[in-house]
Amino acid sequence: MLLNGQELGNGTISGLRIRPGNHTYDFRSRVKTAAVLPLAAALSSGSPVVLDVRGNGTDINGVNIPWLSGPLSSLGVKVPIKAQG
Repeated sequence: MLLNGQELGNGTISGLRIRPGNHTYDFRSRVKTAAVLPLAAALSSGSPVVLDVRGNGTDINGVNIPWLSGPLSSLGVKVPIKAQG
């Protein structure tokens, strides 16, 4: 996950099943403590905040799956974030 080109941390989607259709998945992340301040400042400014998310690894039960990691790492997703207040 990146904010304005700066790495915030890593996220994980456990138990992902790739199948046709629109689906919702549980996303967990580990964010660097130092990255929280710029994110909080961006949110409190009222300006639009967009996280860039892209894949950097895929494994099943700890075994790397390179044929899937490659295509997923080439995709980028822009995720708009809103401050709740």
